[in-house]
Amino acid sequence: MIRKAIRDVMVANQTIVAGLASYKFGGTPGPAIFTAREVIPDDAALPAAILTIPTCDSDQGDRGHKGGNSRVDIRLYGGKAHSSAALESLAYLIWAAVDRADLSMTGFDNCGCIADPPSTMTDPDGFPGFLIQARVGFQEE
Repeated sequence: MIRKAIRDVMVANQTIVAGLASYKFGGTPGPAIFTAREVIPDDAALPAAILTIPTCDSDQGDRGHKGGNSRVDIRLYGGKAHSSAALESLAYLIWAAVDRADLSMTGFDNCGCIADPPSTMTDPDGFPGFLIQARVGFQEE
């Protein structure tokens, strides 16, 4: 649910969508933003983004409403032949869209996101990438 909410913010920005490769999700093409797996599929073109949740504390709340905090890692990878400047620009576009975004999640209100600026990373196969760490706070309606 949290990853989908962040994906929805990214997809709402047509410049981000245009900067990402396209991928067929069950036969329907869409921007290469993966939320249900830990790695980008081998058949996916780059640049692509993957959203993972390394930590989630859902046992917090306030005044009888359950809530919590979650960290979401947005990893953006480009191909070895892609321009690092173009990939960095795309990473900053994603960061600008996600940082301080109001997220929409069914059953929750007060859903906000704060993100750190992109940091450079490289995967074990040498593909260039950027990591954007976001923190999401949420509370039941």
